[in-house]
Amino acid sequence: MAKLLSKRMGVTKIIRQLKQKANRDIAVIAVICLSVFLFGMSFELIQAWLYFFIILSIGLFAFCLRRWKDIEMVKKQLLGSEEALQETEIKFRELFHHANDLIFLYELTVDRKPRFLEVNDVTCQKLGYTREELLSMSPRDITDPECLVEMPTIKKELIEKDHVTFEWRYVAQNGHKLPVESSARVLTLNGEKVVFTIARDITERKRIEEIVNHLAYHDPLTDLPNRRLFEDRAALALSHAKRHHHMMAVLFLDLDSFKIINDSLGHDLGDLLLKAVTERLKGCVRKKDTIARIGGDEFTLLLPEIAEVQDAIKVAQKILEILEQPFMIKGHTFQITTSIGIALYPDNGADIDTLLKRADISMYRAKEQGKNNYRLYSFP
Repeated sequence: MAKLLSKRMGVTKIIRQLKQKANRDIAVIAVICLSVFLFGMSFELIQAWLYFFIILSIGLFAFCLRRWKDIEMVKKQLLGSEEALQETEIKFRELFHHANDLIFLYELTVDRKPRFLEVNDVTCQKLGYTREELLSMSPRDITDPECLVEMPTIKKELIEKDHVTFEWRYVAQNGHKLPVESSARVLTLNGEKVVFTIARDITERKRIEEIVNHLAYHDPLTDLPNRRLFEDRAALALSHAKRHHHMMAVLFLDLDSFKIINDSLGHDLGDLLLKAVTERLKGCVRKKDTIARIGGDEFTLLLPEIAEVQDAIKVAQKILEILEQPFMIKGHTFQITTSIGIALYPDNGADIDTLLKRADISMYRAKEQGKNNYRLYSFP
């Protein structure tokens, strides 16, 4: 906008200068002729100068006519340029305000908070502020407080490179957090450094990323943590247990005779039964405990920070009791049991792989001894 205004003022200035120069040329020639005419004394001299003046006037008229035609031609060209500039300005404003992205300009300052200089309509719509409200604010005022710690680094890179791309979060007037991918560039406007920013709303992209990330760490049927997430949590719990000298338990569960139910009544009913088992297991543990499904009918439990072995045994007994109760699913009654193996840190192992392996061994010993019971790991 500043460039367009500057060019428009330049058009007017050029036309005015051309007119002034033409008038000055006419005046100089007229003064010369008048001086010669007044100071000529003889009739013959006056007559000669009169002829000269007539011829000079004709030439001067032709010269001025040519000059004025040139001025008019330049004027038309400049006016055409001005119209083109106005058309460009209109198109720029339409693009600025009707773009799908947030677009804004703000001051690049060092010793004070920068102020917004211009914002487009999408910025106002997405953030819930009026244009006037935003122009009285700073980018810091609409930034998620969790992002503020990154602001000095981004500003430093922007000053050094004149351009930076980064992910950010703004906070709308209603408190909604808006994730964006921002591209900021330093420009010079009227001799001052400003930042021109285009910010694209990536809410949908973030939602899809969260879904993909959730699926990577959770069982799609029961929505329980999968083996990968279980091992991550177990590693953290084990590190905490070592640091604070706590006891920790890993339980390995396998549903007894589930394969018979699955094969005879179909996978659909089998899946519903697994979901029902999951809901009952959730009622047997604390909030800080973890239940994971690591196979078809296999589950693992992580019990961090237990005071004694009896705490793990109580959980195992509770699971045995609650799973013995009949399941009613789509007109079918299911009576199932489970076998549980228990391994303890630090008694039965110092790493998660060893604890899982020994809990699995204990679970098979429980099955060998009649199923529907639990066994603590013991060295052979």
